[in-house]
Amino acid sequence: MFEEAPIQFELPELPDNRLDDLYDETELLDFPLCNPFEMVDDNEYDYTLSKVHGSKCGKIVTSLGYFIDYKSVTPVNKEKMAFCTFLDANLDKIF
Repeated sequence: MFEEAPIQFELPELPDNRLDDLYDETELLDFPLCNPFEMVDDNEYDYTLSKVHGSKCGKIVTSLGYFIDYKSVTPVNKEKMAFCTFLDANLDKIF
């Protein structure tokens, strides 16, 4: 009966921000789907990497790590103890 012409419209260009995507992934999944060190403002290589910790024995080092998991245990002496796993910027385990 009444035939109308389809409405023509244009969608605006939406900005794409990689950092926002990483934060969205972290919020939805509890972890990003890429290297988590892309979210760090500092240069992650200014920190001591896991592979050189052995050569720094007796020295104070600063490492940048991404927390993976922990396990709490109660040893025989009943004091609480925990084991944690962290990754450095090369995605190697920090001991």
